[in-house]
Amino acid sequence: MLTSNVLISLFPSFFMLHEMEEIIFFNKFKQTIIPKLPLKIKDKMVNASQSLFSLIILEELILLMIFTYIILIHPNFNYLYVSLILAYDYHIIGHIIQSILVRSYTPGLVLGVISGILSIYWIVNIPVLNWILTFILSLVFIILIVINLICCYQIGLKFRFKK
Repeated sequence: MLTSNVLISLFPSFFMLHEMEEIIFFNKFKQTIIPKLPLKIKDKMVNASQSLFSLIILEELILLMIFTYIILIHPNFNYLYVSLILAYDYHIIGHIIQSILVRSYTPGLVLGVISGILSIYWIVNIPVLNWILTFILSLVFIILIVINLICCYQIGLKFRFKK
């Protein structure tokens, strides 16, 4: 069995594989699916570019790497990392729901589902003392992640990372 430190160290790689799938298929998704979306959603996404999307993912990866390092040197905070992995799993569930709603593949779905399944293995094998706190923190993390994405998107548009 892999140690919890190895599992914690592997998570950023699987996160990045999922994000690479999103980057690779971003333009095709934008061309085929976004025109079919309701006007309210379409207007928000029409200015997004692959370069803006890539910069946002880079920023997320840097934050994840810093967080991973902190958890590795302070193993008593494993519950924080499990909370973050749970928040990632919520994100993957979002991909599944998106695919159902648009009745099509959405970027990140395939590797997201695979990494989501693996992350369940990680969650089970990383020691956590307080599961209620871990679950509550995972909800806080998903809210913070969404706020971060919105802020990065708005900042990126101001710096002309548009289509």
